[in-house]
Amino acid sequence: VGDPQEQGERLSLNAHWDIKVDSKSIGWLDKEAFTRKSVEFAELEQNLKVPGLTILVKLGYALKIEPWKPGHPMPDQSGAWEAVVDLSAVKMPLTIRCRRPGDLIRPFGMNQPVKLKKYLHTHNGPTVKLMLGFPPLVIADDEEVIWIPGVGLSNKLKVTSLPSHSLSWIKLQDEAIYLV
Repeated sequence: VGDPQEQGERLSLNAHWDIKVDSKSIGWLDKEAFTRKSVEFAELEQNLKVPGLTILVKLGYALKIEPWKPGHPMPDQSGAWEAVVDLSAVKMPLTIRCRRPGDLIRPFGMNQPVKLKKYLHTHNGPTVKLMLGFPPLVIADDEEVIWIPGVGLSNKLKVTSLPSHSLSWIKLQDEAIYLV
């Protein structure tokens, strides 16, 4: 199953299959699977538990938001899968959802918001597709996008004195049973 939005040459074989060729590979693209996956992600919208563990079964991941504990190592703040943040400026509730037309983000280090679409065009790396697939999922408060996991954080989460929370993605194991 591939993402028809990826770069490369595509050849449509029929109503169900495409072939994609790029400099590194040749792949089969199941058009129906891509449509099903897009619909599943589009339907995904869930409020996050702050603090707490929110299990996202369709993604195969859980997002853990817990109060910051002094002495914990600081993760890379470049938008990776873990972050230490200050949630004092966000407007609750926090939600995980697909991006929407007109979404804004204040990129880390900037005070002015930019359109999320433009931001993603300049920051869309291969890590986005490792977990989130298509379309990219975002964490948002009531005003704007505050985190695109694997891509970047909003300046709204910037720690100016002490962090308030840590955010981390946890891969769910197929055979595990989770109690919430």
